[in-house]
Amino acid sequence: RDEVTSRTLRMLLARLKNERIAAGSDLSEAAVLAVIQSEYKRRKEAESEFIKGNRVELAAAEKAEAEVLLGFLPAQVSEQEIAAAVQELSVANGWTVKEFGLAMKASKEKFGAAADGAVLSKVLKEILK
Repeated sequence: RDEVTSRTLRMLLARLKNERIAAGSDLSEAAVLAVIQSEYKRRKEAESEFIKGNRVELAAAEKAEAEVLLGFLPAQVSEQEIAAAVQELSVANGWTVKEFGLAMKASKEKFGAAADGAVLSKVLKEILK
């Protein structure tokens, strides 16, 4: 039995159960993906913090859990694909730096869980300069 996978799935099931209770009804597929994305993001942030604190063993554990969660997310879009699509959207909509929030919202709607929000933000900032 793979201990990392078991631990990660137990944590994910508990989080999904808590979210279901908070919502008062079953979660939609989009809500489930949002929870998985949130947990994945937590693991990546924890990994980077543990690396900064020179706690390599804890960083490795967080990375392993993040990889398990990544298996439940849609395939991630590459930064180059994001840049091309965002450039196209930007030209079509005539976005400026002041419309960053609107551009971010539209980009998130286009990519959904297939694109990391941090990568979207970085690409948008470069394009809307």
